[in-house]
Amino acid sequence: MKRLTLLLITMLFSLPALAQTPPPVADSTGTPLAPPAAGVPSSQAQPPLAPYQPNPALARPMATPSSPDDAAPASSSPPIIHQQISFPDWMNELRHDAIAQGIRPTTVYYALGNVYPDPAILQKDREQPENKETAQEYWDKMLDVNRIERGREFYSANRDLLRRISEAYGVRTRYLVALLGIESNYGEGQGNENIINSLVTLAYDGRRSEYFRDELIAAMQILDQGNVRIEKMRGSWAGALGYCQFMPSNYLKYGQDFDGDGRVDIWSSVPDAVASTAYYLHRNGWQVAEEWGQEVTLRKPVDPELMGAKVRKSLREWRKLGVREKGGKKLPQNSTMASLLQPDGPEGRSFLVYNNFHVLTRWNRSTYFAVAVGMLADILGMR
Repeated sequence: MKRLTLLLITMLFSLPALAQTPPPVADSTGTPLAPPAAGVPSSQAQPPLAPYQPNPALARPMATPSSPDDAAPASSSPPIIHQQISFPDWMNELRHDAIAQGIRPTTVYYALGNVYPDPAILQKDREQPENKETAQEYWDKMLDVNRIERGREFYSANRDLLRRISEAYGVRTRYLVALLGIESNYGEGQGNENIINSLVTLAYDGRRSEYFRDELIAAMQILDQGNVRIEKMRGSWAGALGYCQFMPSNYLKYGQDFDGDGRVDIWSSVPDAVASTAYYLHRNGWQVAEEWGQEVTLRKPVDPELMGAKVRKSLREWRKLGVREKGGKKLPQNSTMASLLQPDGPEGRSFLVYNNFHVLTRWNRSTYFAVAVGMLADILGMR
Protein backbone atom coordinates (compact mmCIF):
# COMPACT_ATOMS: atom_id res chain seq x y z
CA MET A 1 0.00 0.00 0.00
CA LYS A 2 2.87 2.39 0.86
CA ARG A 3 4.46 1.66 -2.51
CA LEU A 4 1.19 2.47 -4.32
CA THR A 5 0.81 5.74 -2.39
CA LEU A 6 4.40 6.73 -3.19
CA LEU A 7 3.83 5.96 -6.88
CA LEU A 8 0.69 8.12 -7.02
CA ILE A 9 2.47 11.07 -5.35
CA THR A 10 5.34 10.79 -7.81
CA MET A 11 2.94 10.80 -10.78
CA LEU A 12 1.07 13.86 -9.47
CA PHE A 13 4.27 15.89 -9.08
CA SER A 14 5.39 14.94 -12.57
CA LEU A 15 2.24 16.25 -14.31
CA PRO A 16 3.06 20.00 -14.21
CA ALA A 17 6.42 19.36 -15.77
CA LEU A 18 4.76 17.53 -18.63
CA ALA A 19 2.24 20.32 -19.10
CA GLN A 20 5.01 22.89 -19.39
CA THR A 21 6.85 21.17 -22.22
CA PRO A 22 7.84 24.00 -24.57
CA PRO A 23 6.41 24.14 -28.08
CA PRO A 24 8.55 23.09 -31.02
CA VAL A 25 11.26 25.51 -32.07
CA ALA A 26 10.36 27.64 -35.10
CA ASP A 27 12.11 27.51 -38.45
CA SER A 28 15.81 28.14 -37.89
CA THR A 29 15.91 31.14 -40.20
CA GLY A 30 13.13 32.91 -38.37
CA THR A 31 11.83 34.25 -41.68
CA PRO A 32 9.51 32.85 -44.28
CA LEU A 33 10.77 31.85 -47.68
CA ALA A 34 9.21 34.09 -50.30
CA PRO A 35 8.14 32.44 -53.51
CA PRO A 36 7.73 34.92 -56.35
CA ALA A 37 3.99 34.68 -56.82
CA ALA A 38 2.50 33.90 -53.42
CA GLY A 39 2.38 37.40 -51.99
CA VAL A 40 4.71 36.62 -49.09
CA PRO A 41 7.33 39.29 -48.72
CA SER A 42 10.57 37.78 -47.52
CA SER A 43 13.20 40.41 -47.37
CA GLN A 44 10.81 42.47 -45.38
CA ALA A 45 11.18 39.93 -42.64
CA GLN A 46 14.86 40.76 -42.26
CA PRO A 47 14.95 44.06 -40.29
CA PRO A 48 14.24 43.83 -36.54
CA LEU A 49 11.20 45.56 -35.12
CA ALA A 50 11.71 49.28 -34.74
CA PRO A 51 11.51 50.65 -31.17
CA TYR A 52 7.84 51.19 -30.51
CA GLN A 53 6.55 54.61 -29.51
CA PRO A 54 2.81 54.78 -28.72
CA ASN A 55 1.16 57.89 -30.12
CA PRO A 56 -1.96 58.63 -28.08
CA ALA A 57 -2.57 61.82 -30.05
CA LEU A 58 -3.29 59.76 -33.14
CA ALA A 59 -5.51 57.23 -31.39
CA ARG A 60 -9.18 57.15 -32.32
CA PRO A 61 -12.04 55.11 -30.85
CA MET A 62 -12.81 52.05 -32.92
CA ALA A 63 -16.13 50.40 -33.69
CA THR A 64 -17.07 47.03 -32.25
CA PRO A 65 -16.17 44.30 -34.73
CA SER A 66 -18.74 41.86 -35.99
CA SER A 67 -18.47 38.22 -34.97
CA PRO A 68 -16.63 35.92 -37.42
CA ASP A 69 -18.38 32.79 -36.22
CA ASP A 70 -20.23 32.29 -39.49
CA ALA A 71 -17.01 32.79 -41.44
CA ALA A 72 -15.09 29.95 -39.81
CA PRO A 73 -14.14 27.48 -42.57
CA ALA A 74 -14.87 23.79 -42.58
CA SER A 75 -12.27 21.42 -41.10
CA SER A 76 -11.19 19.88 -44.42
CA SER A 77 -8.08 22.12 -44.57
CA PRO A 78 -4.74 21.26 -42.92
CA PRO A 79 -4.85 21.09 -39.11
CA ILE A 80 -3.13 23.65 -36.92
CA ILE A 81 0.13 22.01 -35.88
CA HIS A 82 0.96 24.11 -32.80
CA GLN A 83 -0.24 21.39 -30.43
CA GLN A 84 1.86 21.89 -27.30
CA ILE A 85 -0.38 24.62 -25.90
CA SER A 86 -4.10 25.25 -26.28
CA PHE A 87 -5.23 28.21 -28.35
CA PRO A 88 -6.88 30.01 -25.36
CA ASP A 89 -3.69 29.63 -23.30
CA TRP A 90 -1.56 30.80 -26.21
CA MET A 91 -3.82 33.82 -26.71
CA ASN A 92 -3.56 34.67 -23.01
CA GLU A 93 0.24 34.66 -23.23
CA LEU A 94 0.06 36.80 -26.37
CA ARG A 95 -2.12 39.43 -24.68
CA HIS A 96 0.27 39.68 -21.72
CA ASP A 97 3.26 39.95 -24.06
CA ALA A 98 1.65 42.68 -26.18
CA ILE A 99 0.73 44.76 -23.14
CA ALA A 100 4.23 44.29 -21.70
CA GLN A 101 5.61 45.75 -24.94
CA GLY A 102 3.69 48.98 -24.40
CA ILE A 103 0.50 48.41 -26.39
CA ARG A 104 -2.56 49.70 -24.58
CA PRO A 105 -4.80 46.95 -23.13
CA THR A 106 -7.85 48.38 -24.90
CA THR A 107 -6.08 48.02 -28.26
CA VAL A 108 -4.92 44.48 -27.46
CA TYR A 109 -8.31 43.21 -26.36
CA TYR A 110 -10.09 44.93 -29.22
CA ALA A 111 -7.68 43.58 -31.86
CA LEU A 112 -7.77 40.03 -30.50
CA GLY A 113 -11.42 39.93 -29.52
CA ASN A 114 -12.79 37.69 -32.27
CA VAL A 115 -9.80 35.92 -33.79
CA TYR A 116 -9.56 32.21 -34.45
CA PRO A 117 -7.10 29.84 -36.19
CA ASP A 118 -8.21 29.85 -39.82
CA PRO A 119 -7.48 26.59 -41.70
CA ALA A 120 -7.97 28.39 -45.03
CA ILE A 121 -4.91 30.55 -44.28
CA LEU A 122 -2.84 27.46 -43.51
CA GLN A 123 -4.03 25.89 -46.75
CA LYS A 124 -2.67 28.87 -48.69
CA ASP A 125 0.60 28.68 -46.77
CA ARG A 126 1.01 24.97 -47.57
CA GLU A 127 0.17 25.40 -51.24
CA GLN A 128 2.58 28.18 -52.20
CA PRO A 129 3.69 27.63 -55.82
CA GLU A 130 7.37 27.37 -54.89
CA ASN A 131 9.41 25.90 -57.72
CA LYS A 132 6.24 25.02 -59.66
CA GLU A 133 6.86 27.46 -62.49
CA THR A 134 9.92 28.52 -64.43
CA ALA A 135 11.33 32.02 -64.27
CA GLN A 136 10.15 32.67 -67.82
CA GLU A 137 6.61 31.55 -66.98
CA TYR A 138 6.61 33.90 -64.00
CA TRP A 139 7.93 36.82 -66.07
CA ASP A 140 5.38 36.19 -68.83
CA LYS A 141 2.64 36.37 -66.21
CA MET A 142 3.93 39.43 -64.37
CA LEU A 143 5.00 41.47 -67.40
CA ASP A 144 1.80 41.29 -69.40
CA VAL A 145 0.42 44.12 -71.53
CA ASN A 146 -2.11 45.16 -68.88
CA ARG A 147 0.51 45.66 -66.17
CA ILE A 148 2.74 47.62 -68.53
CA GLU A 149 -0.08 49.91 -69.67
CA ARG A 150 -1.29 50.45 -66.12
CA GLY A 151 2.26 51.37 -65.13
CA ARG A 152 2.38 54.07 -67.78
CA GLU A 153 -1.02 55.36 -66.67
CA PHE A 154 0.11 55.38 -63.02
CA TYR A 155 3.19 57.39 -64.00
CA SER A 156 1.18 59.89 -66.05
CA ALA A 157 -1.32 60.42 -63.23
CA ASN A 158 1.40 60.94 -60.60
CA ARG A 159 4.25 62.44 -62.60
CA ASP A 160 5.00 65.43 -60.35
CA LEU A 161 4.63 63.43 -57.14
CA LEU A 162 6.97 60.71 -58.42
CA ARG A 163 9.56 63.30 -59.42
CA ARG A 164 9.52 64.90 -55.95
CA ILE A 165 9.83 61.55 -54.19
CA SER A 166 12.59 60.45 -56.55
CA GLU A 167 14.59 63.58 -55.77
CA ALA A 168 13.92 63.34 -52.02
CA TYR A 169 15.03 59.72 -51.60
CA GLY A 170 17.45 59.13 -54.46
CA VAL A 171 15.56 56.39 -56.31
CA ARG A 172 14.64 56.68 -59.98
CA THR A 173 10.95 56.93 -60.77
CA ARG A 174 10.76 53.84 -62.96
CA TYR A 175 11.88 51.56 -60.14
CA LEU A 176 9.27 52.93 -57.76
CA VAL A 177 6.51 52.40 -60.32
CA ALA A 178 7.80 48.93 -61.23
CA LEU A 179 7.94 47.78 -57.60
CA LEU A 180 4.35 48.83 -56.95
CA GLY A 181 3.36 47.20 -60.23
CA ILE A 182 4.85 43.81 -59.39
CA GLU A 183 3.82 43.89 -55.73
CA SER A 184 0.17 44.92 -56.00
CA ASN A 185 -0.57 45.90 -59.61
CA TYR A 186 -0.45 49.57 -58.58
CA GLY A 187 -2.69 49.05 -55.56
CA GLU A 188 -5.36 46.86 -57.15
CA GLY A 189 -4.05 43.62 -55.63
CA GLN A 190 -3.49 44.57 -52.00
CA GLY A 191 -5.44 41.61 -50.64
CA ASN A 192 -8.58 41.61 -48.52
CA GLU A 193 -7.70 39.34 -45.61
CA ASN A 194 -8.16 40.31 -41.97
CA ILE A 195 -4.49 40.91 -41.14
CA ILE A 196 -4.77 40.28 -37.41
CA ASN A 197 -6.59 36.99 -37.89
CA SER A 198 -4.14 35.86 -40.58
CA LEU A 199 -1.14 36.63 -38.38
CA VAL A 200 -2.73 34.95 -35.36
CA THR A 201 -3.25 31.81 -37.44
CA LEU A 202 0.31 31.78 -38.78
CA ALA A 203 1.83 32.64 -35.39
CA TYR A 204 -0.08 29.84 -33.65
CA ASP A 205 0.97 27.40 -36.35
CA GLY A 206 4.26 25.88 -35.22
CA ARG A 207 6.40 26.24 -38.35
CA ARG A 208 7.35 29.93 -38.22
CA SER A 209 5.59 31.08 -35.09
CA GLU A 210 8.32 33.41 -33.78
CA TYR A 211 8.48 35.41 -37.01
CA PHE A 212 4.71 35.78 -37.37
CA ARG A 213 4.26 36.50 -33.65
CA ASP A 214 6.66 39.45 -34.01
CA GLU A 215 4.69 40.66 -37.04
CA LEU A 216 1.44 40.28 -35.09
CA ILE A 217 2.80 42.44 -32.27
CA ALA A 218 3.90 45.00 -34.88
CA ALA A 219 0.40 44.99 -36.42
CA MET A 220 -1.12 45.76 -33.02
CA GLN A 221 1.40 48.58 -32.56
CA ILE A 222 0.17 50.07 -35.85
CA LEU A 223 -3.40 49.96 -34.54
CA ASP A 224 -2.30 51.47 -31.24
CA GLN A 225 -0.73 54.42 -33.05
CA GLY A 226 -4.09 55.21 -34.64
CA ASN A 227 -2.73 55.19 -38.18
CA VAL A 228 -5.43 52.84 -39.45
CA ARG A 229 -8.69 51.39 -38.17
CA ILE A 230 -8.83 47.65 -37.82
CA GLU A 231 -11.56 47.21 -40.44
CA LYS A 232 -9.32 48.93 -42.99
CA MET A 233 -6.23 46.95 -42.02
CA ARG A 234 -6.60 44.40 -44.80
CA GLY A 235 -3.90 42.73 -46.84
CA SER A 236 -2.49 39.46 -48.12
CA TRP A 237 -3.09 36.15 -46.35
CA ALA A 238 0.53 36.30 -45.11
CA GLY A 239 0.16 39.72 -43.48
CA ALA A 240 1.50 42.06 -46.20
CA LEU A 241 -0.01 45.54 -46.29
CA GLY A 242 -0.95 48.16 -48.84
CA TYR A 243 0.37 49.24 -52.23
CA CYS A 244 3.91 48.19 -51.33
CA GLN A 245 2.93 45.01 -49.44
CA PHE A 246 5.01 45.84 -46.38
CA MET A 247 5.00 43.44 -43.47
CA PRO A 248 3.90 45.28 -40.28
CA SER A 249 7.45 45.53 -38.88
CA ASN A 250 8.58 47.26 -42.06
CA TYR A 251 5.62 49.61 -41.92
CA LEU A 252 6.89 50.71 -38.51
CA LYS A 253 10.48 51.00 -39.70
CA TYR A 254 10.08 52.52 -43.17
CA GLY A 255 6.58 54.04 -43.36
CA GLN A 256 6.54 57.68 -44.53
CA ASP A 257 3.85 60.32 -44.10
CA PHE A 258 4.63 62.13 -47.35
CA ASP A 259 1.23 63.79 -47.72
CA GLY A 260 1.60 65.37 -44.27
CA ASP A 261 -1.77 64.37 -42.81
CA GLY A 262 -0.27 62.94 -39.61
CA ARG A 263 -0.75 59.28 -40.56
CA VAL A 264 1.21 56.73 -42.57
CA ASP A 265 -1.41 55.37 -44.97
CA ILE A 266 0.04 52.87 -47.45
CA TRP A 267 -3.44 51.54 -48.31
CA SER A 268 -4.99 54.58 -50.01
CA SER A 269 -2.43 57.40 -49.99
CA VAL A 270 -0.26 57.17 -53.11
CA PRO A 271 2.23 59.73 -51.70
CA ASP A 272 2.73 57.70 -48.52
CA ALA A 273 2.97 54.37 -50.36
CA VAL A 274 5.49 55.57 -52.94
CA ALA A 275 7.60 57.45 -50.39
CA SER A 276 7.66 54.43 -48.07
CA THR A 277 8.85 52.29 -50.98
CA ALA A 278 11.57 54.81 -51.83
CA TYR A 279 12.70 55.10 -48.22
CA TYR A 280 13.06 51.33 -47.92
CA LEU A 281 15.28 51.21 -51.01
CA HIS A 282 17.30 54.24 -49.88
CA ARG A 283 17.92 52.80 -46.42
CA ASN A 284 18.99 49.45 -47.85
CA GLY A 285 21.73 50.82 -50.07
CA TRP A 286 20.12 51.83 -53.37
CA GLN A 287 22.52 53.59 -55.76
CA VAL A 288 20.68 56.23 -57.77
CA ALA A 289 23.27 56.38 -60.56
CA GLU A 290 23.26 52.62 -61.10
CA GLU A 291 20.84 50.30 -62.91
CA TRP A 292 19.60 46.93 -61.64
CA GLY A 293 21.41 44.83 -64.25
CA GLN A 294 21.00 43.74 -67.85
CA GLU A 295 20.30 40.70 -69.97
CA VAL A 296 23.45 39.29 -71.57
CA THR A 297 24.63 36.54 -73.92
CA LEU A 298 27.53 34.13 -73.47
CA ARG A 299 29.98 33.61 -76.32
CA LYS A 300 31.21 30.45 -74.59
CA PRO A 301 30.18 28.39 -71.56
CA VAL A 302 31.00 29.89 -68.16
CA ASP A 303 32.19 27.76 -65.26
CA PRO A 304 29.10 26.93 -63.14
CA GLU A 305 31.13 27.82 -60.04
CA LEU A 306 31.06 31.44 -61.22
CA MET A 307 27.26 31.55 -61.46
CA GLY A 308 25.01 32.92 -58.75
CA ALA A 309 24.41 36.02 -56.65
CA LYS A 310 27.25 35.26 -54.22
CA VAL A 311 29.95 35.55 -56.91
CA ARG A 312 30.75 39.12 -57.95
CA LYS A 313 33.24 40.14 -60.63
CA SER A 314 33.94 43.38 -62.44
CA LEU A 315 32.45 43.98 -65.88
CA ARG A 316 36.03 43.94 -67.14
CA GLU A 317 36.44 40.37 -65.84
CA TRP A 318 33.09 39.21 -67.24
CA ARG A 319 34.09 40.66 -70.61
CA LYS A 320 37.24 38.53 -70.61
CA LEU A 321 35.08 35.46 -69.87
CA GLY A 322 33.04 36.02 -73.03
CA VAL A 323 29.98 37.73 -71.57
CA ARG A 324 28.39 40.23 -73.97
CA GLU A 325 25.44 42.60 -73.89
CA LYS A 326 22.20 41.17 -75.27
CA GLY A 327 22.81 42.63 -78.73
CA GLY A 328 26.35 41.27 -78.88
CA LYS A 329 28.14 44.48 -77.92
CA LYS A 330 31.17 44.10 -75.66
CA LEU A 331 30.79 45.04 -72.01
CA PRO A 332 32.51 48.24 -70.87
CA GLN A 333 35.94 47.77 -69.34
CA ASN A 334 35.21 49.17 -65.91
CA SER A 335 35.17 48.00 -62.29
CA THR A 336 31.39 47.84 -61.76
CA MET A 337 30.76 44.65 -59.80
CA ALA A 338 28.17 42.19 -61.12
CA SER A 339 26.88 38.65 -60.64
CA LEU A 340 25.95 36.30 -63.49
CA LEU A 341 22.57 34.60 -63.14
CA GLN A 342 20.73 31.98 -65.19
CA PRO A 343 17.44 31.50 -63.27
CA ASP A 344 16.22 28.82 -65.70
CA GLY A 345 19.62 27.18 -66.14
CA PRO A 346 21.94 27.17 -69.18
CA GLU A 347 19.03 26.84 -71.63
CA GLY A 348 17.32 29.96 -70.29
CA ARG A 349 18.14 33.66 -70.27
CA SER A 350 21.31 35.10 -68.68
CA PHE A 351 21.64 38.30 -66.64
CA LEU A 352 24.42 40.37 -65.12
CA VAL A 353 23.04 42.01 -61.98
CA TYR A 354 24.46 44.91 -59.96
CA ASN A 355 24.16 46.28 -56.44
CA ASN A 356 20.59 47.51 -56.88
CA PHE A 357 19.47 44.00 -57.80
CA HIS A 358 20.75 42.81 -54.42
CA VAL A 359 18.77 45.59 -52.74
CA LEU A 360 15.65 44.27 -54.50
CA THR A 361 16.38 40.79 -53.15
CA ARG A 362 16.39 42.23 -49.63
CA TRP A 363 12.85 43.37 -50.37
CA ASN A 364 11.96 39.90 -51.66
CA ARG A 365 14.54 37.12 -51.77
CA SER A 366 13.12 35.69 -54.99
CA THR A 367 15.40 36.07 -58.01
CA TYR A 368 12.30 35.81 -60.23
CA PHE A 369 10.78 38.80 -58.43
CA ALA A 370 13.87 41.02 -58.52
CA VAL A 371 14.48 40.40 -62.24
CA ALA A 372 10.79 41.08 -62.96
CA VAL A 373 11.01 44.46 -61.20
CA GLY A 374 14.15 45.34 -63.15
CA MET A 375 12.69 44.31 -66.50
CA LEU A 376 9.42 46.18 -65.87
CA ALA A 377 11.43 49.29 -64.97
CA ASP A 378 13.33 48.95 -68.26
CA ILE A 379 10.11 48.49 -70.24
CA LEU A 380 8.46 51.53 -68.64
CA GLY A 381 11.58 53.49 -69.55
CA MET A 382 10.77 56.61 -67.57
CA ARG A 383 13.42 58.56 -65.66
